[in-house]
Amino acid sequence: MLEALADACKGIDITPTEVKEALAAEDIDDWRKGAISADTLAAFARSLAQRREMDRGKRPEHYTEQATCKHCGPIWLWFTGEVLGCPWCWNRAANKPIPRPCSVRCGDCIHFERIQSPHGHPHLGHCAKGEPEAIAGLWDTDRRYCERFLPRPQQTHNDQPRPARAETKR
Repeated sequence: MLEALADACKGIDITPTEVKEALAAEDIDDWRKGAISADTLAAFARSLAQRREMDRGKRPEHYTEQATCKHCGPIWLWFTGEVLGCPWCWNRAANKPIPRPCSVRCGDCIHFERIQSPHGHPHLGHCAKGEPEAIAGLWDTDRRYCERFLPRPQQTHNDQPRPARAETKR
C-alpha cells in the first residue's frame, strides 16, 4: 500500500505515511479488495494537502472567485454567490485565519468591541482578537484586510425578540 500511496503523493506536499494515517481501517480493507483505485488515493492525498494549507490560511489555487458565507463573511471559493456554509467554516470553528478577497469593515465584525467610556467616541473600538490598530483604536467604518473577521449575525424581522406578554389574572 505504501507504494501506491507514494505514487499518490508525487508532486504534492504530503507524505505517504500521513495519508495512510488519515485512512480509516475500512478504506485500507477496500483498497486491498480493489474497491479503491489509485486515482481515488491520489484525490484523497490532494484533498488532505489542500486542507492542511487551508488550515494555515492559504487559499487553494482554484479558489478564484469571491463569495459570501453566512458565517464567515467574504471568502474565496471556486464559484461566486452566497452560501450557508463553506470550507472555511472549519477555520472559523478552529479559530484559524481565513484569507479574504476584499477589505472588511471593523464595525461589521463580532470581534469589534466599542469603547465604552463617558469621553469615548461612539465609533471607536478595539479588536478582541488583537489585530493591529492605532493607539486610539479602530474606527467602526474602517475598511481593512483581516483574516480574523467574522460577520455579526444579521437580524431579520423574524429573528427579533418578541415583547413579553402581560399576564392576565382570571
